[in-house]
Amino acid sequence: MTSAPALQAEGSAFDRSIGAFVLQRYSVVYPVAFLLTAVVMILLTLNLTAVERLSQENQVIENMTVVLYGLAILWLVLGGNGDRLFRYQSAFLLAVMAARELSFQKAFTTESMTRTSYWIRSEAPLSEKLMAGAVALFVIYYVLRYLATHHRRLWQGLREGRCHAVSIVAAAMLVPVSKILDSTSRVLRDKFSMPVPDDIGDVMGLFEEMLELGIPLVVLWALWQVALGADRRSLRDSCSKT
Repeated sequence: MTSAPALQAEGSAFDRSIGAFVLQRYSVVYPVAFLLTAVVMILLTLNLTAVERLSQENQVIENMTVVLYGLAILWLVLGGNGDRLFRYQSAFLLAVMAARELSFQKAFTTESMTRTSYWIRSEAPLSEKLMAGAVALFVIYYVLRYLATHHRRLWQGLREGRCHAVSIVAAAMLVPVSKILDSTSRVLRDKFSMPVPDDIGDVMGLFEEMLELGIPLVVLWALWQVALGADRRSLRDSCSKT
């Protein structure tokens, strides 16, 4: 029968191995690789009709994205370590991104306020545009203020080779990549009169939704890295005092 100390030692060894795995500098490639593998498996097992349905709004992938944003927000607000104000500001930024997933940008307007056509060619009432403009300006101001306030923290983490900083940069890079995929078909059709075939458009839509899912997933990965790193530092500190 295995003794309690032996079980505790085995558990500690397992925790250390998990920590070493997650705290690798470029371990963010693992959740990204998981997402890409999921895309390949979906394409191999489902027909294009099912793929199109899966990639639509308010379907499984988008709902999972919102759930992951919610988990990241709760982690920051209730269970995070370090600067409380920074955690709350980061949680609010994630809440804005989750609202974007829930189509907040067109919840109270005649069409999406993120499209230039809404501001230039739309016949929406002036009062609506003024309200939408106020919301848009607030979000832009908040994001710019957040970046101006905290970019040094991120840059320092990158210079020190902190794995969570690398993961945050990876999450940030997924944002423009997913937006480019989202708009490619529309730009080719509207600007260059080059309609994208439906099957290719469905595959692009799947990639775009999975990359958007990857943003909160990678953020959660970074939060896990921060938590593991803090646990290890506190362990080293307690050991050094004994």
